[in-house]
Amino acid sequence: LEYRVGRRFVNVDTFAMVNLIAGEPLVPELIQGGFTAARVAAEIISMLTDAGRTARIRQGLAEVRRRLGGPGASRRAASAI
Repeated sequence: LEYRVGRRFVNVDTFAMVNLIAGEPLVPELIQGGFTAARVAAEIISMLTDAGRTARIRQGLAEVRRRLGGPGASRRAASAI
């Protein structure tokens, strides 16, 4: 119920922080009914066996890390505010 009500007020295509920062669906988001043991297993197997997918995810995660910057995020945020 909370998800159904909240979904009407949230206007984003993605929920995972890494996908929000990346600006694209970098990692799968298995939400509510989409989160099943079979779906999790399929995603894990795909990530472990598809070298191209693994490389894209790693490259995307490296870009997310670059965007976040090094240590001291709270200090930078405080300075920006």
